[in-house]
Amino acid sequence: MKTVACIGVGNRGSKYLLELKIFHKKEVKPVAICDIIPAKLDRFGKKYKIAKDMRFSSDEDFFNRGPIADGLIISTPDREHFKHAKRALEVGYKIILLEKPVSKDIEETKEIARLAEEKGAKVIVCHVLRYSNYYLTLKNAAESGALGRVISVEQRENVGYFHFAHSYVRGEWHNEADSSPSILAKCCHDLDLIYWFAGSKPVSVDSYGDLFFFNRNNATAGATEYCMQGCKCQRKCPYDAEAFYITDNVFEAKFIKYMPTTVFGKPNPTKKEKREILRTGAYGKCVFLNDNDVCDHQEVNILFENGVSGRLTMTAFGERCERETRIVGTKGEVVARNGKIVLEQYGIKRKVLRNRDIWSMLGHIEGDIRTVHSFASLLTTGKTEHKYVTYINDTVVSHQMAHDAEISRKAK
Repeated sequence: MKTVACIGVGNRGSKYLLELKIFHKKEVKPVAICDIIPAKLDRFGKKYKIAKDMRFSSDEDFFNRGPIADGLIISTPDREHFKHAKRALEVGYKIILLEKPVSKDIEETKEIARLAEEKGAKVIVCHVLRYSNYYLTLKNAAESGALGRVISVEQRENVGYFHFAHSYVRGEWHNEADSSPSILAKCCHDLDLIYWFAGSKPVSVDSYGDLFFFNRNNATAGATEYCMQGCKCQRKCPYDAEAFYITDNVFEAKFIKYMPTTVFGKPNPTKKEKREILRTGAYGKCVFLNDNDVCDHQEVNILFENGVSGRLTMTAFGERCERETRIVGTKGEVVARNGKIVLEQYGIKRKVLRNRDIWSMLGHIEGDIRTVHSFASLLTTGKTEHKYVTYINDTVVSHQMAHDAEISRKAK
């Protein structure tokens, strides 16, 4: 039985622990957790039967114990990833599952790659979309020869109006100084996919975009700093926090309504508690009168060494959260949208490679499960079954693309 420790048991860390329990409970056992929130230590400590002296509220105390498990999951806030990954490698962890992004500083990301090589450690970064069958179908189509020579890869990230407002205007990733640019925080998945499909390293990156809509210039007369402090626009505003998190019925509610711990700090708040928190809390703020500063739309153009061109469009606007992919070659193209993948071979045939199904729609979840499976396999056998494991060196490439995109955008 192999053991695992987890630092940061928020949404991602707790999910990875749960997936280990469901799919790998005979092979991997959680033995230590670290988090700054005592309630999480108590909740997950009891759930996974972790000894009290292995529940740490201080990262310093946690790492001072050395490598207390065979593997480590790092799922702390973005700004902590580099510090915790570096410390983990220094104290001797050899197998690490690291949440993305590694760092908004490209030199720090490169440092983790260098340190992992120096220490003989394996660092898997959670570019989970690569692991889903949905995106593997696209990769296989690009490599099968059915498209001829790949010429271009286009990726569109429709964040969704409500998701962007929740995460990148009100939420943890709203401010670049505290987290990272949105092109990295949200789109490092997409940049990784483009790099993966292109099958080559980039030689040139160009970008433009800005914070176009979610700023004070677009606040309506009568708007207040918080939605529930007498805002005259509240009932007509699509970004009304009360509707987002409390009053929308089950048919209208977005997934963010079902994230009470993130929004309210506890798993089962009453309606009265919810209203009190939103009146003065971060998730109750007006999306136009906030201190957010990350881009709400951005374009990135990439040229790769093998001549393939890549294009990423990131937009906050749209009714739905969805990604679209188009890979174009000399003999055909493959298009993926809304869970459906269609291959068109010029003048020959049209073939549906994958219809909309539950796994296509929940590709991120499937990717999570398969990523954790790769981590568990590495722990238990020393190798992974997955052909395209995203080790830190791959992450350096896609993070460099995001870094270069920001340099280009800011220079305009």
